Amino acid sequence: MMNDEKRNSSSYKDDGNIHSGRRLRQKQRGSHHSRISLSSLFMLIVGISVGYMIAYSSMEGRVPSSVQNDRSHRYLQELTNDSSDTATEEALKRFIENHKLLASQSIPTTTTPSIMKTPKLPDSERKKILVTGGAGFVGSHLVDKLMQKGHEVIVLDNFFTGQKKNIEHWLHHPNFSLIVHDVTEPISLEVDQIYHLACPASPPHYQYNPVKTIKTSTMGTINMLGLAKRVKARMLLTSTSEIYGDPEVHPQPETYWGNVNTIGPRSCYDEGKRVA
Repeated sequence: MMNDEKRNSSSYKDDGNIHSGRRLRQKQRGSHHSRISLSSLFMLIVGISVGYMIAYSSMEGRVPSSVQNDRSHRYLQELTNDSSDTATEEALKRFIENHKLLASQSIPTTTTPSIMKTPKLPDSERKKILVTGGAGFVGSHLVDKLMQKGHEVIVLDNFFTGQKKNIEHWLHHPNFSLIVHDVTEPISLEVDQIYHLACPASPPHYQYNPVKTIKTSTMGTINMLGLAKRVKARMLLTSTSEIYGDPEVHPQPETYWGNVNTIGPRSCYDEGKRVA
């Protein structure tokens, strides 16, 4: 019995020593972890501080010393503003000079390489003139003459036979306007004079669409007459000797009625001009 009691007491002491050893190791581990976390935090703070110092020093190395001085910095800003204002003024002067130059002449093109000057007329003498069919051969030359006299010109054309290259040397000019429109449809404009030239004149062109040809001569003329009446403008209608057909009298007086074939292949053009 005595031996058993001794063994029990000794085993109890061993168990107590084991538990106390475990608690001691746990305490040591906790203190070790706390030391690791504190050291990590300290190193993080030191690293951030060093990073800020490096960044600040690199910024100081990049920024000029003159900028670090407030007075020098303000002086540089004023100098920059002055130079930008000067450049803006010079660009504005160049723009005004170029605008004046473009407003006084045509631009050379492959179709019209020569430069045509345009005088500046007073408002009392300058007229606003409408030219229908102004992109055609005859119309474009009329536009050149009117522009060289200093008038404002409006070209009305649907480019059925006319070509834009005939008038492209005026597209930049402030006195020139281009309206893509069919004269068979009414239009409202404010003009002083009307030159009505719109109609295909070549047999392959006016025979391509005979109905369109006769409508251009008739309805187009009616629309232009209505516009002239509404704005009290003077109008000039361009006609053709085809209204006499195959004449038997040479030269033809105004009293001659002509010798016209009303059902021939050219009748769409002949009769349209006769009606106009």
